Amino acid sequence: MIRHRIRRIRMRESLIVVLMFLPALVWGLASDREQPINIQADSLELDEIKGVSHYRGDVRFVQGSVVLVSEYVTVYSENKRVTKVIATGSPTHFSQQLDGEDGEMRARASRIEYIASKELLQLHGDAYLWQADNQFTGDHIEYGLKDEVVMARKDEGGDERVRIVIQPDKNTDNSPPKNEPQSRK
Repeated sequence: MIRHRIRRIRMRESLIVVLMFLPALVWGLASDREQPINIQADSLELDEIKGVSHYRGDVRFVQGSVVLVSEYVTVYSENKRVTKVIATGSPTHFSQQLDGEDGEMRARASRIEYIASKELLQLHGDAYLWQADNQFTGDHIEYGLKDEVVMARKDEGGDERVRIVIQPDKNTDNSPPKNEPQSRK
């Protein structure tokens, strides 16, 4: 009876430790890091020694404006810090409100990976990335969260090419400056 309680307390403490470091996944609003993490799943398997937790069945991760929805999520950690998150499903969805007036960033793919050390979001398989009004599609998309760099490519030997839609800046005024003379035609 006492062993069962201790085991349950240790598992709860382990889960709390994993969840404490999930804020490293937050990429947009600074206030998201200060919000509580809510995870819902049909099942959880936590291996504290290996630093791996598996969430299965209609997994929904929410922290502030961050939302990750997938059938299966695996969180890897070392020294109580998240190193990698892999979400798979058909498809897996991610969204987050961006700082400032940049709107929302959304992603969809068969597999979404986050590599903490590189602050890199990788989308694999029928990948879509929307940032504000801009769209990127391809078999593989990588998004550098720190430097906001997008890289997209097709599968080797695949026929599906990368597609990009970039909207013009709505704040750009294309008229010449007031002190500059108009060109005569």
